[in-house]
Amino acid sequence: LGINEYNREETHESRRFIYTDDSCLSLCHFMLRNEFLHCEFYLRSSETKETLSYDMNFIKSLSRDVFSKLSELSDIKMCKIDLKIGSGHIINNQQM
Repeated sequence: LGINEYNREETHESRRFIYTDDSCLSLCHFMLRNEFLHCEFYLRSSETKETLSYDMNFIKSLSRDVFSKLSELSDIKMCKIDLKIGSGHIINNQQM
């Protein structure tokens, strides 16, 4: 949409489809090369028992949406999702 430091709308060939934040999902990077969409995510932390499945479903849904949008502009044949989890934890509410 042109909401970047260059104030320009990127083409489907750009390497600049990247999102960073200080939230739990801290990086989303989408790279389209040679009919192949590579979706890379960094999940800074996730409470594995309660929220990890929701995080993974969101990542899958977001990748599908990007794939669909970029498919309008190119002939994508395949999508690969890489997910790195910095910290997975389980909250135990049991008293010792």
